[in-house]
Amino acid sequence: MEYFEIFPWHKNFETGIALIDEQHRKLVDILNDLAAHLANRSHAITLNKVFDELAEYADYHFQSEENIWREHFGDDEWFSQHEKTHESFIGKVVALRSEQSEKSLDEVIQGIVSFLTQWLAYHILDSDKRLAMAVAALQQGQSLEQAKLHANEQMSGLMSVLIETVLSMYDSLSSRTMDLMRERSLRKQAEDALQASETRLQAVLESSGESVWDWDMASSQSESSQQPLPLIDLSGTAETSEPGGAHIHPDDIAGVGAALQAH
Repeated sequence: MEYFEIFPWHKNFETGIALIDEQHRKLVDILNDLAAHLANRSHAITLNKVFDELAEYADYHFQSEENIWREHFGDDEWFSQHEKTHESFIGKVVALRSEQSEKSLDEVIQGIVSFLTQWLAYHILDSDKRLAMAVAALQQGQSLEQAKLHANEQMSGLMSVLIETVLSMYDSLSSRTMDLMRERSLRKQAEDALQASETRLQAVLESSGESVWDWDMASSQSESSQQPLPLIDLSGTAETSEPGGAHIHPDDIAGVGAALQAH
C-alpha cells in the first residue's frame, strides 16, 4: 500500500501539554492510515478495522483530555461545552457510519475522513489550544477568569481567520489528494487485472493443444499463438506440414478457398 498524509502534522497543532499533543499525533496517524487504505481501495475488512481503531482511540483520548480539563476548570462552562463537543463527535461518526445501508463503504469512509479532517483540525487549533492557553495562565497564578480572558485574547483577531483558512486548505488538499490516489490505484488494479487475464488466457491456449492465429488480410501476414501443431488423423498417424503450409485435405482446398474469399 502506498502511504500518504491527508492530514500533515504541523508544530502549530501543539498545545504545550505533552500528553494531549502525543494523543493528537496518534489520532492524526490513524486518520492518515485510514485515508491511505481508502485511497488504495483496501478490503472492507481492513477499512472497518482501522476505523474501529480510530473510534476506540478517540474515545480513550477524550477521556484522558477531559480528566486534564476537569482538574483545572471543574464545572466551568468551558469544560461542559468541551465535553458536549466530544459527545457530538461520537454521535456524528455513528450517524455517518450508519449510512452503509444506503451508500457504498467507500463513500461512507470518505465522508467520515472528510468530517474527521475538518473536525480534528478545528478542535485542535481552536478549542484545545484555547483551553491549553488558559491552563498555562492558571499555572502562572492567574485566576480562572483571568486565565480565560488571557486565552481569549490570545485566540482573538487573526487567529479565527487563520483557522478558517487552514480548514479550507486541508479540505481542498485532502479531496484532491484522495481523488488522485484513488484514480492511480484504480488504474493499477486495472493493469494488474489485465495482466492476470492475459496470463490465464495464455495458459489456457498452451494447455488446450489448439493454435490460435491472426491473419492480416491487407499484408497477408499471419501470427500464431504457438508453433504449428501436428495433425492427428483417424488412424492415429501424425502428419506435419512446413510452417505456413496448409492443413487442408486436397479435395477440400477449392471449397475452403471459395468460402474464404466470399467471407
